Amino acid sequence: MFHLIADRLEPQGLGHIAIGLIITIRSIQELNISLNFIDIILFIIFIISGASIFGAIQVITSVSSFWIVNSNEFMWAFFQAHEFAQYPITIYNKYIKGILTWVLPYAFASFYPANYFIHKGYYYLSFLSPLVAIIMWIIAVNIWSFGIRNYTSTGS
Repeated sequence: MFHLIADRLEPQGLGHIAIGLIITIRSIQELNISLNFIDIILFIIFIISGASIFGAIQVITSVSSFWIVNSNEFMWAFFQAHEFAQYPITIYNKYIKGILTWVLPYAFASFYPANYFIHKGYYYLSFLSPLVAIIMWIIAVNIWSFGIRNYTSTGS
């Protein structure tokens, strides 16, 4: 599992982090959000939780490669669902909201934590993000272990 997670270092990730940081700082300024020490700690916790949720979903979907020889499309389909989380989940019907909250919990990586800072409701759900990240990793490790125990090679 460590090899999968640390498979490659992508230098463009540093650029993504820099751009994300610039956009976040600018947004905080434009929205006149004032952050105290507790808010900054929560901000860091929410970022770590969001990244952990994305990582867990990637591990969960990558287990398919134990049984599907060319599983990239399968993994890509699930991972691309995060595109839905770029928008407020309130624009979606209740089924999509449910999927983005409880099945593929991308909303806990973005929507709910953001609402904590902009005070647009769902306040209590933002605090579930770290718990959701932990639960997702428990699920990911168990699914990974199941895959390892039941893996049979292709014979080539």
